[in-house]
Amino acid sequence: MNTDILIIGGGPSGVEAALTASVYSNNVTLVSNESVGDWKSGYTNIFLENIEEIKKKGSFSLEQFKTIYNDWVEQQKELLLNAGVQLVTGFASFVNEKSVKVIGHKDQEMIIHSNKIIIATGSHPIFPDKIKPDGKYIFSYETIKNLEEIPSSIIVIGDSPIGYEMVNLFMQLGLSVTWLLPENQNPLLDKDIIEYMHSFYKDNGVQIVSGPWVDKVYSNNGSVKVIREDSKTFEADSVFVTLGFRPNLNSLKLENTNLELNPYHSLDCNEYGQTLNESIYITGDALLPVSYTAIHGIARARVVALHAAGKKTDPIDIHTLPLCFNENPQIGAVGQFNTVGKDINFKKIPYQTRHFKAFMTNKREGFLKIVWDRDGIIVGASCVGHQAKEVIATIALIIKLNVSINQAASFVSVHPSASELPFIALQNYIKSI
Repeated sequence: MNTDILIIGGGPSGVEAALTASVYSNNVTLVSNESVGDWKSGYTNIFLENIEEIKKKGSFSLEQFKTIYNDWVEQQKELLLNAGVQLVTGFASFVNEKSVKVIGHKDQEMIIHSNKIIIATGSHPIFPDKIKPDGKYIFSYETIKNLEEIPSSIIVIGDSPIGYEMVNLFMQLGLSVTWLLPENQNPLLDKDIIEYMHSFYKDNGVQIVSGPWVDKVYSNNGSVKVIREDSKTFEADSVFVTLGFRPNLNSLKLENTNLELNPYHSLDCNEYGQTLNESIYITGDALLPVSYTAIHGIARARVVALHAAGKKTDPIDIHTLPLCFNENPQIGAVGQFNTVGKDINFKKIPYQTRHFKAFMTNKREGFLKIVWDRDGIIVGASCVGHQAKEVIATIALIIKLNVSINQAASFVSVHPSASELPFIALQNYIKSI
């Protein structure tokens, strides 16, 4: 079988790469060993949007959640088929730099030849041997959907966005939550977000403990014990663990392409995702640690697909890609959110400032911070609150267009709406100087 562009992997990045490539070629093939559209944060997002239903049923393992997820997967499949993308189910591995062998679930084999191959195989969570989830008492994002009975207490280990979301989820469900964090704060998050969310969680009964890292987790007579490196012990009914991810590249037989894994267990590439072997590209979570969220993966996948299709495209500008997660409240950040330095200025306002939408919904807590450089050009922002993701998306576009604080302050947005908040913040600033 021959194809113009071959994508390996059917997650958000693989789907985006295939849909983008299909605009310029009628011979695009996507290979996946899972259902296309599978997304590691899919169930987490469903849970956060259905807190009351989980409370009522006392379980995460509900058919309606599976239906929502399966409907999404089916829609992604339909989009690809309607775009003319050929879908192949099976496990892919390289024969050489332009050929891939696919073994189907019934052990059927086929060889696919392509001049351009995009690796979008995603990543998997990694756990030390002594901290492995068992799917009964110790959970990860992969197994939490199988939790049939909500425990009364839980320990969350890890400070990634998934860690924040799971602490929030368990807190809203009324569990007794203990959150174990490393001594150093997550460098990917704005310290203002960290301080605000930690205070928010503590006010709602979460016990937050920073210190030496966890050495061992084990279940014992219906409960779970967590032992830190300093021998301090914590106990609860269950544990949720999120420690990190590793690209899914080991089964691809990359040695047949003369490519070698770098220290991050990924592949080196240029700004267009093109590896040292020019016929092979990489994108999405397979490109860790460069790509670490769905929006990063999707944005890069589009650039990669355009370049592979021979189209002119600009590389990704990481400063215009928002990092957004969590619900009730939402959390968002984009660009430069560090306010240290003489050439940096910022304005920080409470989320409810002249924000009638927040009053209407009675969701008034949070903040917005906008950062600009010495020339008055907006370079970043962070936000916590109801519809913060929409606020950050608006500011991300402002940053991409190199808008100044004076230009932004002259714009009047829809009222009442969350999208007017950044303009209100800057209008108030301009009036004060």
